Formats: sequence, structure tokens, C-alpha cells
Amino acid sequence: MSTLLAGGLTSPVLATFVFMLATLCLALVALGGPTSARKTGIVVLPYALLAIMIVLADGPSVLLVALAFSGLGEMLLVQQQVTASLLALGAFLAARVVYAVVFTVAGTPGMLLEGWRLATAIVLALATVLVFVRICRRRTALNIPEAIYGLVLVAMVATAGMVTPPTVMGGALILAAADLSHALHRYFVKRDSSVGLAQTRVIWLARFAGQVVIVFVALGLIR
Repeated sequence: MSTLLAGGLTSPVLATFVFMLATLCLALVALGGPTSARKTGIVVLPYALLAIMIVLADGPSVLLVALAFSGLGEMLLVQQQVTASLLALGAFLAARVVYAVVFTVAGTPGMLLEGWRLATAIVLALATVLVFVRICRRRTALNIPEAIYGLVLVAMVATAGMVTPPTVMGGALILAAADLSHALHRYFVKRDSSVGLAQTRVIWLARFAGQVVIVFVALGLIR
């Protein structure tokens, strides 16, 4: 993402990062609680702080759009309602599309032809197919939107492979893995069980961590 590098680490950025780490702990605890406005705010707060970091570091504003969609998706997802879950899927989808566009603009198509990058994209594509074939056996109104979501995930990871720093593809992979895990978790794990709650926290953290990696590369904080 060399064309999108920003100002790097400054004291305000560092302070915001430390605050963001603290809110992550609060969010992980809040995920185990009942649906409330307080829970929603706590879960979305790390995304807001990551967006503030972008602003403070003079980062690419297009990433603010992706984070806004992701934050909206998290806000809707914690409502645990069918309609809200469908809207969350749409918000997350929009965020992944924005990331794919960013990677396409910042990348070089030839980079994807490197052995490990191409192999990674192919493995992710196969994993996505397997996940959604299993999901689609349970016929629901979400099958078609989820299949489209799977295609977007593959496109996001493939375009991330076009960007020079390998950490960009790493971040996209973490994000895609979290989304695929969430899809399986939604249909095959009891949400109220101790295992289900632990998985919810891990998936939420991975979903956020993947975007942190992408943002940090864009800000020049990691390579």
C-alpha cells in the first residue's frame, strides 16, 4: 500500500491506540452480556477509535468508509434479530467491497501471480466454497446473499495479494477467516453455550484484528 502510506506513529496516535486496546477488553466482556445500548456502544467503540487513528495520522479517508460499514455491521449484529442480522450482512459486505477497491487501486495485478500469493488465494477460495456448500444445505432466505458474500471475500483476499506488503494479504486473510467462521458459527453452534460465547469473542476479535492490520499497513505503522 505504498501509495496510501500516511504520517506514521505520533503521540496522539499512540495514545489512541492504547485507549483502543483497553476498549477491546471491555468489548470482549460486553459480548457476553444481554443486548443493550451500552453493549452496542462498547462493541462499536474500538472501530471508532481505529477511525480516529486514521484521521490523526492523515491516513486514507476511504478506509474510514470501510470502518464505518464494519462498525455499523457490528452494531446491528449484537441486536441478535433476524432483520438486523440481514442488515449486518449487507454492512459487512459493503466494507469488504471497499477494502477490495482499495487493494485494487493500491496494488499491481502481477503481484498476485507470485507462487505463495496465488496459492493462498486459491486455498481461501476452496475453503469458501466448502463453507458455503455446507451452509446452503440448510436452505434459508440468506443463502443467495451469503453466496455473494463468499465471492466478495475471495475477491478481497485476491486483490490484497496484489499489494506489495504481504501483511496486507495477512490482514485480509484474518478478516476472511473470521467471516467464514462466523457463517459456520451462526448455523451450527448454540449461541448461548459457553463454547458458543467463546467462539463469538474469538471471531469478533479476529474480525477486528484483520482490519487493524490493514489500517496499520496503510498508516505506515507496520510493513
